[in-house]
Amino acid sequence: MQELIKGACGYLDKIGPAVMSGMYELLEADGRRVRPEEWQDLVTPGWELTLNVISPPPPPPRMPEFTLEGHRVREERSAYYR
Repeated sequence: MQELIKGACGYLDKIGPAVMSGMYELLEADGRRVRPEEWQDLVTPGWELTLNVISPPPPPPRMPEFTLEGHRVREERSAYYR
């Protein structure tokens, strides 16, 4: 299923990068999410799905820079913020 979706949508400018990195979900008409492991049991001819691209989370805020006694100092950031 994943290779089929990547082949069908991976080249598209706007959603291709998200699809290629797996940032999408498939939804049935009633909004129920289809998990990859369910695909083989659920797929039938004429089945209509919606491909929903999941937006990545926004980047964390930048740590403020401040001046201490005339010296420019930047707070150390954890690896999460790098």
